[in-house]
Amino acid sequence: MDDFFLGDYIDTYSGLRMYPLDPRPDMVCFEDIAHALSQQCRFAGHTSKFYSVAEHCVHVSRQVPEVYAQAALMHDAAEAYLMDIPRPLKQFLWYMPNALSMQHYKAYETALLRVITDRFKLKWPWDGLPLEVTEADCRMLSTEYMALVNENPPLSVRAFEPYVLSLGKWSPDKAKQAFWKRAKELEIATI
Repeated sequence: MDDFFLGDYIDTYSGLRMYPLDPRPDMVCFEDIAHALSQQCRFAGHTSKFYSVAEHCVHVSRQVPEVYAQAALMHDAAEAYLMDIPRPLKQFLWYMPNALSMQHYKAYETALLRVITDRFKLKWPWDGLPLEVTEADCRMLSTEYMALVNENPPLSVRAFEPYVLSLGKWSPDKAKQAFWKRAKELEIATI
């Protein structure tokens, strides 16, 4: 491993050091991803009950054809290191002309997702999400918003037909276990 890394590091749950602005495959651990995503609440925590990013990813992975299920489960894996940014803020960041801009965040997120894809030998090369995953993610957002935030979501969220699902019943531990279980079902190399 090189002696120089871009930015500072995060001490992860497993004890590894992750440089999120300069990620390497040996810094990525499935346990860290499952743990961190199970601890992060969607919608910046503004939900009627706890609902984790891990639970979200498991549900999205069950809504797509099997060929896209790995991509769906791991589509937010970079958030284990970069954090979840709510959609209204993400959209606004595109217009910020400084180092915190969405363009920069997206570049770091993409680099990290490529490393994660390589590390776990996912069946799809990271060059963006398949349309089927993006659509399922948007429909899940609509489902989650109406079930856990407000029954009258913004127009941008209402544009997508919600799924009929019961959400927000998983503790962080249950979400972590479900994330691991789904990864095994999808033959993601978690070691």
